[in-house]
Amino acid sequence: MRAPLQPLAASEHLLDGGGWRIFVPLLPPSQNQTDREFWRARSRRLVEMEWLFLSLRASRGLSAPVYRRARLRTLITFPTSRRRDALNYAGGLKQWVDALVRAGWLADDNDRALRAETPELQVVRGVTAT
Repeated sequence: MRAPLQPLAASEHLLDGGGWRIFVPLLPPSQNQTDREFWRARSRRLVEMEWLFLSLRASRGLSAPVYRRARLRTLITFPTSRRRDALNYAGGLKQWVDALVRAGWLADDNDRALRAETPELQVVRGVTAT
C-alpha cells in the first residue's frame, strides 16, 4: 500500500512589482526522472502540487485566474555543489506550471501567456528547495 500524500508547507509573499514569490520546499523532478517515470507517479505529483498552489491561493482569497500573462523565474537551491544541468530541471518544472494553471494562478501556459526563464541553480548548504 502506498503512503498517502504528505502535506507540504509552502509560503508566498507579494512582491513590490505586483508579482508573487512562491517558496516550495521541494526539488522539481529532473527530465531524466520524469522520462522514466510511470504515468501514475507523474499524475500523483501533479495533484500534490495543484493542492499546494490551491491552498496558497485560498489563503489569500484570490479569484481565478490570477495572471493572464506572467514571467516565471525559478531559483533551485541544492545542499551540495556537484555539477547539475539547469535545463534538465526545466523539463521537470512543466508539471509545476501545469499545477499553477489548474490551480488558477495562471490563465494558460502557452507562449503568449507565460514567459519562462531557464532555472537558476544555487548552492546553499543544508537547504533543498525551489
